[in-house]
Order: sequence, then C-alpha cells, then structure tokens
Amino acid sequence: MAVGEAAWTPEVNLTDADVTQYLDDRASKGFTAIMVEAIEHQFDNFGAPRNVYGEQPFTTPGDFSTPNERYFAHLDRIVAEAAARNIEVFLYPTYLGYPGTSEGWYNDVIANGTSKMRGFGQYLASRYRNSANVLWVLGGDSPPMAALDGMRALAQGIQDISSQAVFTAHNARYQSAVTQYPPGEPWLSVNSTYSDCTRSPAQLNDDYQRSVTMPFFLVEGRYELENDTSARCIRSQAYWSVLEGGFGHFFGNGVIWQFGAGWQGQLDSQGSADMSRFGELFNSRDWGALVPDNAHSTVTSGYGNLADDSYASAARTADGNTVIVYAPTAATLVVDMSRISGVQARAWWYDPSTGEAIDLGLVATSGSRSFTPPTNDDWVLVIDNAAAGFGAPGS
Repeated sequence: MAVGEAAWTPEVNLTDADVTQYLDDRASKGFTAIMVEAIEHQFDNFGAPRNVYGEQPFTTPGDFSTPNERYFAHLDRIVAEAAARNIEVFLYPTYLGYPGTSEGWYNDVIANGTSKMRGFGQYLASRYRNSANVLWVLGGDSPPMAALDGMRALAQGIQDISSQAVFTAHNARYQSAVTQYPPGEPWLSVNSTYSDCTRSPAQLNDDYQRSVTMPFFLVEGRYELENDTSARCIRSQAYWSVLEGGFGHFFGNGVIWQFGAGWQGQLDSQGSADMSRFGELFNSRDWGALVPDNAHSTVTSGYGNLADDSYASAARTADGNTVIVYAPTAATLVVDMSRISGVQARAWWYDPSTGEAIDLGLVATSGSRSFTPPTNDDWVLVIDNAAAGFGAPGS
C-alpha cells in the first residue's frame, strides 16, 4: 500500500545528511513511497534549477541533451537510500508545472523537441534501470497540452532502455491520468486521481468504475498547512483512497515539500502521525482484498453523499472477514451484519487522530445494527469475523 508523501524537492534542497534524516524518519513512521522530481524548475532554495551543492541539471541551461553527471549523482543517492528503506520513489523526469507557467518545465519540453526528450528518457532509464523502487510519473500539475509529443518521446526513451518500466501520469486537479493520456497509450499502466477533500470520493469512485481496469491511487489532494486545510480533511483523503478501491495516497505538508526553514520540526506534525496510523490500520487487515461498497449493500444507511465530504466510504473483503468504514461525520451507520462471515463478529471504533481502538465486543452476524461514532470527529468502524482472530485495528 502507498503510504506516500509529496516530498517533491529533496534532489535540490537537501544535503546528503538531510536526505538520511528525512528518509530515516519517514521509514520509521511507515511511509512506503515519496514523490520526487528529477529536476526542479522553480521551487528550490539555492537558485533554480541548482541543487544545494550548486550543481545544475544541465551543463547548457535548459538543454536536455547535456545532463550534468555531478547533479544526477545526488539524485542517485536519494533513490538508493530510499530503496534501502523499502521506500518507492515516484520519479518525475520533467515536472510540467501549473499549465504553461514557469513553475515547471512545460515550455522547455516543447523547445527541446522529441529527439532530445527521448534521449533524456534514455539517459535517466540507464541510471535507474536496476532500481526496482522507481515508478515513473509523467507530467505534474498539468495536462500535457502542447507538450504531449515530448511526454510520449520521454516515455519511449525510458522504454528503450527499460522495457518493463512502470508509468503513471499526474495532470491538473480534478483530472485523472487516463482523462488526459488515454489508456491506449502504450506506456501508461497505472492511473492516478488528483482531487481534494470534497470531491475525492466521487473521483476515486469514477476511477474504480472505469471500463479499462487499471490500478490507481490518489496522487495529490490538499496539503497540511496550506489553504487552512483541517486535519480531518487530510485524513479523509487517505482513507477514501483505499476504501474507494485505490492502493494509497500521497500526503503533503506545506513546509516539508519545499524543505525550507523548520522542515525538520514538521516531521512529527499531526498529518504525519495520522498517515502513520492510516498505514498501521490498513496493514493490520487484508487491505488488498477490500472491495468498495458501491451498492451500499453493507452500509445501508447513514453513508452520506458521495459528492461531498460527508461520505462514509465502506469496503468489505471478498471473504467477508472484514468491513472497514471511514465515517467523517457523526451520522449513525446502519450495517447489514449478514455481510460479515462467521457466527459472530467483533466490532471496533478506531480513532484515526490518536490510534485509539475502542472494542465494542461481540455482535451477531444477522440482521441490521446501528453504529454511532463516539464523538463528532471522524472515526473508522472496523467489523471482523470474530473467528478470524484479528487483534485491535492498527495493532
């Protein structure tokens, strides 16, 4: 499962020692993935696109056919250090940035042309063809627009060297990878959803329901410490990402992703701790076997509105051994207990903000039962087949 973080800029803003500190912390908290740009166009602390050691990505600025070995050696270390901690790197070869602006490399991709873009893809793939923890991400906060041919050439260059490379794409908010890069693109094998704290349930549901089956994840939502985003909002994005059929979510913190002053103090933020608890909960159950309760045959009432942040997303394992419901509000949930296997079930409330699990005891696996969250905060309801012998959620 992707317990991810939008790190974005360690390749330019962190020293070797900083990289070690950052990755050690994230590994200790159960993070399994980070998103990283290979090259940064604007958001660094040392004069874009230079890194902390003063190295430019290209010996001729903006010319993708002139990669600087000393610059990319630092990126090599990040990828290798992440691998040593079992952390996947979702690597952006050329972050496009908010459509058509200097935020990213959109105009540079167009100016370089397809031949140079294919060559740059070959260069990167040659470096990371043996790095099993790299998943390639094309785009970045933008649909390809006029850069589409360049993106295709880049993907082709990577595939020239690494035919088994895995790719996704990252477009603008409220877009998925397959809405801008059709599923017929020969390189696209993983879909992504980009949303927020209100529209995520519906968008994730759309990606789960697509006629072309493709694994997907919530690539980006709202960030902690940005836009007055609440802690509940940050948690909701993560829980919806799995309960609506995806394989995880990338959390973001407004200080960490730029690695500016005080970033170390944010490593223990509420959002960071909540992501750790998110991973612990789902890894304490067979999360990969969960099937979204889209027909509301398990949670039959109280599930709210799929189109907004009231939605109580539910999923059930195919064998009926576990049901998990994320309840963002205090609405009473009505559960058809016959959907849980076994003679008896064990029910729990799990507090995603603290990790506390409240044991509700044994209940019959027949009829309907109402469950009301203990407080007005968000909670997670976990119901298991008692005979399966699961411990407390998150344990």
